[in-house]
Amino acid sequence: MDFFLGGYYLLKPKPLSFGSRNAQTVLTASECINDNLVGFWAYPWDKKARKDSAQAQEVFGLDRAGVDSIRQWVAEKTAANLIGWESVFFNKQTALEYKEKFFSHIDEVVLLAIYFNEDQRAEVVTEFRPESDEFGEIGVYKSLMRRMLEADAQGEDLIGFDLIGMEVNSGFHSFHCHDMADDLISKFDLVLNQFGLFDEPNSWNAILNYMNDEDTGCEPVPWYVTKVKAVNMNG
Repeated sequence: MDFFLGGYYLLKPKPLSFGSRNAQTVLTASECINDNLVGFWAYPWDKKARKDSAQAQEVFGLDRAGVDSIRQWVAEKTAANLIGWESVFFNKQTALEYKEKFFSHIDEVVLLAIYFNEDQRAEVVTEFRPESDEFGEIGVYKSLMRRMLEADAQGEDLIGFDLIGMEVNSGFHSFHCHDMADDLISKFDLVLNQFGLFDEPNSWNAILNYMNDEDTGCEPVPWYVTKVKAVNMNG
């Protein structure tokens, strides 16, 4: 089965601060869980950017001039269709350039790639296709429209599968946001690995139906399964 790139995510992992896995680190690209190096604050046109920059400065050890430089760079790369809204890099090279240019002082950074299978890709494209020219295309949608195959990527290692609930701004939740790991393990005999992600089961159908059932109590957004790969940042 073919898998298609949903985007690259540069993250500074941090331990969970809640739930049954409190203090554990999980390698999800969800900004609810880990700090994204190109969050809302990095986009100069975002209305909350200035307010959020103080937190970004504290988390990433930046000064105001550094934040302003990042915003200019992100604006240029977004205009060049190398970065999407929000937090999505369309290729490994741009992500690594960003990391080295602005975050070389931070060692604990990971680069993750997320992939959708053909069926999930079609669902995301249908759900998030802009209704008119007044609405922009979110980053994951743009990436999936390019149909970049997982098979063409080099220097990536599979670390597991994440269940994500996607918002209209392209940000997403993880099943960890609802502390659902044990519930899913019990109901569907899933295996949670050392990265806090699931090994692949025989089928995701029943699991996705459960995540998208409003009675389950997840965020009321579409939920998908993504293949998550750790990207080699040294070559």
